[in-house]
Amino acid sequence: MPGMPELSSIIENDMRLVVKKILVAEWIIMVAMFVLVIIGVIIGFTNPVYFEEAYTREDGLVENLTAIALFAAAVIVIVKLWRARGESTLRTACHVIFALMLIFGAGEEISWGQRIFGWESGEFFLEHNDQKETNLHNLIVNDTKINKFVFGQILTGFLAIYFLVLPFAFRGMKRVRAVVNRMGIPVPRVYQSLLFAVAYSMTLIIPAGRKWELGEMALAAVIVVVVINSYNNMGIAPGRKRHQAR
Repeated sequence: MPGMPELSSIIENDMRLVVKKILVAEWIIMVAMFVLVIIGVIIGFTNPVYFEEAYTREDGLVENLTAIALFAAAVIVIVKLWRARGESTLRTACHVIFALMLIFGAGEEISWGQRIFGWESGEFFLEHNDQKETNLHNLIVNDTKINKFVFGQILTGFLAIYFLVLPFAFRGMKRVRAVVNRMGIPVPRVYQSLLFAVAYSMTLIIPAGRKWELGEMALAAVIVVVVINSYNNMGIAPGRKRHQAR
């Protein structure tokens, strides 16, 4: 039909601009994350007191950035879900669950705004929460910290599978690829996984306490870039036909 080549060219150019903007946003986030991690490592070695009481303190820069990043990732997932409405019930359900998990993580990070709005913890949290705050990850159950078990051991295992196993299983196993795409799970690109592994490893060498706050910030930043620019293009063109990235 007359005009179709021109229309096709316009769409192609628009998509190139979208992809370019996505890549720029991704690298801005990653560079900012590494700058904060490197600064944290330097402060952690040279001034541990400042690292704990200022740089990674409760409601400080690092913790707030973590919450903002998780919330931003949730918004991106919700927008993707809205644009891709009409897809399978399974994929929709997975996107809703993923968004809720991200919102939960953001809320837990700032104790659901307790210190921002200044409300007091209830009796249950005063008795069972290690920091007397309104959150679940600092609860103590039968002398066991939920933070160390669920958000430590279990989460570490999950992240290892997600960042280190899934990218390769997705490429090499057709059944895994089919299931992951059917569920709409964003697959990390290899360089995203490697950058996260490097950044997280850097936080582990910090001798000061509260270094996990820096690791959580790095994780939140990488989650944002994975949602934006995943290997299987789940975050690039919601609502359009998806093609596997080369």
